[in-house]
Amino acid sequence: SGLPNMAPVDKTSFKMFWVTFRSKVEDLGGPPAVSSDFMVLKNSILRELGDYVVESGNWEVRNFGRGVYMTAAKNGKILWKEITMNPWEEEKETSKSDENKGKDCIRSLHTFVKK
Repeated sequence: SGLPNMAPVDKTSFKMFWVTFRSKVEDLGGPPAVSSDFMVLKNSILRELGDYVVESGNWEVRNFGRGVYMTAAKNGKILWKEITMNPWEEEKETSKSDENKGKDCIRSLHTFVKK
């Protein structure tokens, strides 16, 4: 499936998995299973590194979840993929600036940037 905490789906089972998945998302109040408006990708970055292509960005499926994805491919074959997922929550109107003062906005960034 590619989603965290879900078993992988093989090629022969993928079509049925996708139909069931879309129906479950619709039952949760997400986009209709027959809709072409299913997943929104934002802040996508596509980079070519030698023979490799790396893509990353944010994804969201309304009333299901959102997260970050990253994939790498070479010659049309996926080498690796990583996906994070958080349950869907409506955006809060509170100011995040006071909440996040003194916190790293990207926790792992400190390992790459010297202060």
